[in-house]
Amino acid sequence: MAAVQLTRRSLEMKPRLWVGAAVALGVISGSIAGAATYRASPSPSAWAWGLYVGFLAASFIAVVWYAVVTHGMANTVAEQTRISRQVFESTHRPSIEIIVPPGVTAFYENQNNYTFPFQLYNRGEVPAILVSWQGIVRQNGIPVLQGPLNDNGYTIFPTREPQFNFANVHGPQAPTPAGVEIEIVVRYHAPSAPDRIYMTRMNALPPPPHWRYRFPEIT
Repeated sequence: MAAVQLTRRSLEMKPRLWVGAAVALGVISGSIAGAATYRASPSPSAWAWGLYVGFLAASFIAVVWYAVVTHGMANTVAEQTRISRQVFESTHRPSIEIIVPPGVTAFYENQNNYTFPFQLYNRGEVPAILVSWQGIVRQNGIPVLQGPLNDNGYTIFPTREPQFNFANVHGPQAPTPAGVEIEIVVRYHAPSAPDRIYMTRMNALPPPPHWRYRFPEIT
């Protein structure tokens, strides 16, 4: 904040210095032009003409300087506005964390028999409105299943932990094949900014005897 105030003071002081410099330059250039004009053609009007040319030059310099400084001030204000918005957004936005409760049953046998329960916890200060959540299954890095987009419009209030389940159960629990990885992708936004979409992703890998969870991205 101190740096911003210093910048503003600098911008407020510079116009006075530049105006003074422009006037001085006009007087100096006018004097030089008047002397040269008088020497080339001695007459009472020579000095007046020289001063007139000098003040024209000073006016041109002042106009150019004003345009440059105004453009710089506009850029400074725009940058300050952008930073202020980012600070406000970082403290007034939803932030979803994907949680897998301990002891839950999770497995993937094939596309017709799997279940992966989880919770979404909102650590932010404002409600999160879901755009969607989706489950994706890969085996040895190759996608083998992409679930549908679910629960558009569902609202998760701060500190709440609603439960969800990426599942299609058509049989008993079965061992999960080697190389299987389940990814949960959640997209959401704040009520006041529906065009600002945030995303949280979680990956789960099942080495025996328990699944391992990674949280590679919260944006």
